[in-house]
Amino acid sequence: MTSYVLTVTCKSTRGIVAAIANYLADQGCNIVDSSQFDDLDTGKFFTRVSFISEEGVGLAALKEGFKPVAEKFDMEAEIHDGASRMKVLLMVSRFGHCLNDLLYRWKIGALPIDIVGVVSNHFDYQKVVVNHDIPFHHIKVTKENKPQAEAQLLDLVDQTGTELIVLARYMQVLSDAMCRKMSGKIKAMSMEAKASAAIIGALPIIVMGLVYLTSPRYISLLFTDPMGNLILGASGIWMMTGIFVMRRMINFDF
Repeated sequence: MTSYVLTVTCKSTRGIVAAIANYLADQGCNIVDSSQFDDLDTGKFFTRVSFISEEGVGLAALKEGFKPVAEKFDMEAEIHDGASRMKVLLMVSRFGHCLNDLLYRWKIGALPIDIVGVVSNHFDYQKVVVNHDIPFHHIKVTKENKPQAEAQLLDLVDQTGTELIVLARYMQVLSDAMCRKMSGKIKAMSMEAKASAAIIGALPIIVMGLVYLTSPRYISLLFTDPMGNLILGASGIWMMTGIFVMRRMINFDF
């Protein structure tokens, strides 16, 4: 029996999972693994379904038969052979814990991908990468040469046939143009940064709430006094500016 993988991206709505499961069941397929995620900020739905074709339905027939389902939900959907390995390019700077974890999982077979190379703006992990018989590419990035560096990266993506770029703590902010060109290919391993940003952004509101509960007359001046209104407004603008800057720094989910 042949195993396949279905990946879907679309607007979140009711009935998506049921439609996928019903289609696969009708085609004589058995789901062996399924993961899904709703992004409440963007309203997007993502799922990855691994399944086995128990009645011998081929890849071409599965793709063709799934088209009506994809059209109904306006999906970006792909079905590929589970035995095929995705070509992945890793990018790292000077923090190597994500890179080391990926290389270890890849080495023991827990991560079924083809690592076509590792890109870094430093030489810190060149020896580690080369010792795994993986090509290492140093692309220096400065404020002055950033467009040229990104053009060099795009050439490397084309040359290696890269299907996915993993930012394994790559500490450079990619340009908007780069993100648009690589739309759907870039994933960032920076969840700790996103969690930190969320915590920092929530702290002022939490502190204000606690102060109001313990000393309501003290905090009420921000809402009743003109100077308090001014301070509150300025603080809100400053906090929103910080959130916007942080979002541009860590939002690589394109």
